Amino acid sequence: MIDLVRNRSRVLKSFMEIYFRLCLRISSEEEKLCTFRLSPQSTVPALAVVTIVFLKLISYKQVNSAYRVVYLSELAGRAVRGRTKSSATLSSAEKSYCPVVYPFNLRWRNMYYFMLSPTLCYELEYPTTSSFNSWFFVRRSAEVLFLSSVLLAFFQQWILPALVNSNELFLTMDYSRLTEKLLKLAVPNQILWLLFFYLYFHSALNALAELTGFADREFYLDWWNSRNQAEFWQKWNIPVHKWGKRHIYKVLLQKGYSKSQGYLVVFLVSAFFHEYLVSVPLKMFRVWIFLGMISQMPLAVLSLNLSPRQGNILMWLSLMLGQPAIVFMYYHDYYLTYVMH
Repeated sequence: MIDLVRNRSRVLKSFMEIYFRLCLRISSEEEKLCTFRLSPQSTVPALAVVTIVFLKLISYKQVNSAYRVVYLSELAGRAVRGRTKSSATLSSAEKSYCPVVYPFNLRWRNMYYFMLSPTLCYELEYPTTSSFNSWFFVRRSAEVLFLSSVLLAFFQQWILPALVNSNELFLTMDYSRLTEKLLKLAVPNQILWLLFFYLYFHSALNALAELTGFADREFYLDWWNSRNQAEFWQKWNIPVHKWGKRHIYKVLLQKGYSKSQGYLVVFLVSAFFHEYLVSVPLKMFRVWIFLGMISQMPLAVLSLNLSPRQGNILMWLSLMLGQPAIVFMYYHDYYLTYVMH
């Protein structure tokens, strides 16, 4: 038994060493000092996981706090009427046949299921599937592996050469040629963004939902048919939209703030996390993506005064031109900060 534990420990140690060498970029001098320098491509997924857990914990805390207030008030009311029956006095039969209610949800199993489920909003119970569709899970998992390789190949073939070829233009600041490079980058950048959207919101989240038995599969709506910017932000990322609406927007409305102020705070929080996921991996604080997110608000107001077709065209133009422009800005600052020096 002791030998088995030792062998498993060695295997785990070897696996972790391989994992860190794949995820971390180690220079020759740093390797001698046994120090690691995190690369952006390994930092972004790690920060994304941290952000998701952070948002889930906020939801978990707020929902259980609300249930606790109701629970304590009900206990106080029953005590006044002389019919107190605490949670400790409930029989095992009552616990097994009753639905999940507070405080019986405060279990490690319930919390772990929430952490693994493809949602950011906590509930005492979720709709679940009656069976496991293994073929559906295999297809979605295969799509994740295949599209990950395609994204990497397309990035190395299209995006990276376009950025590297712009190094001299960053020094001379030839705006006409930079605009040409930006337009050349717009189409491949949009293709990669669409592939990533399908990989994450359709393939990965559906695979995770099938694995956990999570039946609510509404991860996105038809955002490509959005009639304005506001409708786009409500449809393209349903889990984040539901979290912002539930834990920021409605909370502010309950405290007396206006709808416009609620929308503004939601956009500011979203812009902060977008900037956080970019600036920290690049190790430089810039506000380009933050400003890009904030600029969506006047675009949303403008698109409300347009026809549905014009609003849809404006939405697609903001995606096709805004994203590569932000990519160029960050690459320009990264090149001057780290490559030139």
